[in-house]
Amino acid sequence: MRRVCGVAVFLFLAVTACGATEEPTEDDGDQATPEEAVEGPYVLNRYQDEQGFADERPENYVATEFTNFSDLEWKEWSEDGARAEGEISGTWCIDMGCDEDPYDVEIELGDPVNIQGALYFSSYTLTEHDDMPEEAHQAMEEADDGNLQTPTPE
Repeated sequence: MRRVCGVAVFLFLAVTACGATEEPTEDDGDQATPEEAVEGPYVLNRYQDEQGFADERPENYVATEFTNFSDLEWKEWSEDGARAEGEISGTWCIDMGCDEDPYDVEIELGDPVNIQGALYFSSYTLTEHDDMPEEAHQAMEEADDGNLQTPTPE
């Protein structure tokens, strides 16, 4: 029995060493190789964590030092982008009372960047913001210009 197992292992190693491979199927062209595979997409969320953490479809999302999203309901989440409805507030509108009564918005996340093998969304756009005064919208744009924080590569 030992001899049979030894021969089987030898044959396996010999075939592998000779570079014998399976013929690729039509579907193989669309799959990432292990070297190309990436995780995500994520957002860097600082909600209740100063250092931040990789998060997917967060309900509460501290997006930047200036901007917070809450009560998010995600309609889409893919490598191409993400869409949600929820509320926005931030340091840019505290004097307008948004900390007590956040603005209803629809957001889109986009521009994913690869940071050490993980995709992170790096920008956001408000697609609907009907109850947000223009003054608040301008202050929001001046605060972070639609840029999301991403991890710092090590």
